[in-house]
Amino acid sequence: SASRIVAVGHAGAAIHSANGTTWTSLPTGSAQNLYGVALMGTKFCAVGDGGAVFTWNDGDGAWADHSPTTVTSENLRAITVLPGTTNLFVAVGVNGTVITSPDGVDWTLRSLGASATLHDVAWTGSSLVAVGVGGFVFTSPDGITWTSRAGVTAQDLNGVTGSGGTAVAVGSNGVALISQDAGATWAKRDTGTSR
Repeated sequence: SASRIVAVGHAGAAIHSANGTTWTSLPTGSAQNLYGVALMGTKFCAVGDGGAVFTWNDGDGAWADHSPTTVTSENLRAITVLPGTTNLFVAVGVNGTVITSPDGVDWTLRSLGASATLHDVAWTGSSLVAVGVGGFVFTSPDGITWTSRAGVTAQDLNGVTGSGGTAVAVGSNGVALISQDAGATWAKRDTGTSR
């Protein structure tokens, strides 16, 4: 695995750090906003507006722009890695966009079966979970086949994380959801806030 932490952001900005304290700028050279970055092995892959996709091998000199070869021009909002024998980057975004790649270079457009805007995607240890606008939740065992899950909220879900088959999603107006079966069913949790 890589020995660095990488963060991306506005107008193609990218920074990296070996210790989380000292940071170095390494811009992608893009004017597109970037919203997510994931690590597979020693390769970082960042995604953003207009189907932007960039890769950077830990220690290499520059980001490689793969945007012209991606299969979508939709805005991509998040990316994660499906680990194991499959080893896929999985990116999600607006209008139900889901794309997958084994290397961050060659991408395949997948069918979500809905035009939902997705804000985040995570691996729970046994399933991918993607969340988005209007409380939409989708799960997938492989990044290819996706299942819509009945949500318990109409609030926008902005983030999701998972581990050991448990997933936690958070969103607007203080909504928090938990799933203990890899995203199949969900329950509300009281956060004590409406922000």
